Amino acid sequence: MDTLSDQQRENIQKMSDERLRQGLSAAGMPAAAISALARPALIEAWAELVATGRERPTQALTVPMADTELEKRRLDFEERKWQEQLKLENDKWQEQMMLENQKLKIEQEHQNLEREKVQLEQQRLRLQVEAAENPAALAKNMAMLYAVFLVVCQMMQQICQLSSKMLNVCLRTCEFLVLFRRNC
Repeated sequence: MDTLSDQQRENIQKMSDERLRQGLSAAGMPAAAISALARPALIEAWAELVATGRERPTQALTVPMADTELEKRRLDFEERKWQEQLKLENDKWQEQMMLENQKLKIEQEHQNLEREKVQLEQQRLRLQVEAAENPAALAKNMAMLYAVFLVVCQMMQQICQLSSKMLNVCLRTCEFLVLFRRNC
């Protein structure tokens, strides 16, 4: 055993009794002689074979068999990892859908405001014509314009609130994407 490298000695010491017996049997030692040997004698016999070059410990003999519990834990880990990735992708998709819905709502509000703007412009022009014709109609139209102005102000306030919500959604999406990239 003294002629072996440190790595070879370490690998032989790590081998189980069963692996040592299998290796000695494969090298041609009689089964009766192998079964009579204790662990130190098994190690010494195998080391002698390795030292003389008649048998080298193969990689398969030095690596312990796969532990089924370890394999099960690895598979469980892979499954959890896959489920987490699927959940992250699902969350990302839901976040994108929510963002798209917010964009559609804001776009609809914008279209409504544009329509309202066109109507107000038409009404303003009509009022200008009427005011030039009748001072009493001018006072009535001014009250109506003021009411329309209040409605437009309320709509602008709603758009500002929706824009703020959309900005928050965009920020959450960016934060989510940063977390998603870190986890991948």
